[in-house]
Amino acid sequence: MGLYSAPELELLCQQVVRDNPELAGRISADSIGVRGIPAETTKNGRNTVITLVGKPGKGFSGECTVYYDRLTLSDLF
Repeated sequence: MGLYSAPELELLCQQVVRDNPELAGRISADSIGVRGIPAETTKNGRNTVITLVGKPGKGFSGECTVYYDRLTLSDLF
């Protein structure tokens, strides 16, 4: 389980930054929270949409809706 040994919010940030490189260095598990739950989408060529919310005083402010590709287990095995 080495691929998934990090906390879930950290893993989410890694997935989001992978597909939204402009957020690199701007979001981290310490600087954001999540509003709602991830939802399926086909918009922007991605399969998931979620809203990130900045934590006060942590370097990321406001809300940001991001699109990213969730891992498919069949891709791993």
